[in-house]
Amino acid sequence: MPYFKLKSFLQRKPLVLLAIVFMIASGFLTFFFVHENDKTIMVLRGEVQRLETSIRDNWNEATQSARSSDAAVLVSLLANDTDADQRALKQYYLQRLPQQMQQMPSLVSLVQAAEAERTKQLDTINDTYLEKIDLESDIATLEQRNALYAAIAFFLQMIGLVLVVITRDLPEGH
Repeated sequence: MPYFKLKSFLQRKPLVLLAIVFMIASGFLTFFFVHENDKTIMVLRGEVQRLETSIRDNWNEATQSARSSDAAVLVSLLANDTDADQRALKQYYLQRLPQQMQQMPSLVSLVQAAEAERTKQLDTINDTYLEKIDLESDIATLEQRNALYAAIAFFLQMIGLVLVVITRDLPEGH
């Protein structure tokens, strides 16, 4: 009788070992790829949030700068240098402009500088937005890979389980 049990064990052993290999491979796949990708995704999402904040801040700054420069232009057009209130109002709006725009010798140069500043700010926003889109694309790619790795790991686990069930159901003599 012990001979039959040994023979049965030796026939079952390769299937059990193969099942163990599939389970270990599933664990490694899950740990080394899915978990590492999840860590990378978390870092990228943090970067996306930072870029969204930067876009929002730059947009608010561009909007405020545009309002200030428009108001300064309007006040410059309407201002009478002899009226102290109008000079103070003009000075107030000019102080809200970037330093290089405050020293403009003429209204035309102020308008040109304001337009150049707007263009620069919008270019910064556009560049930041494109960087954000690239990061979101990287996140989507990593999430797709994670789904594939998880499906493969699940498949390996199922094969391992089937092999264990098969070895359990093998008759003792075969």
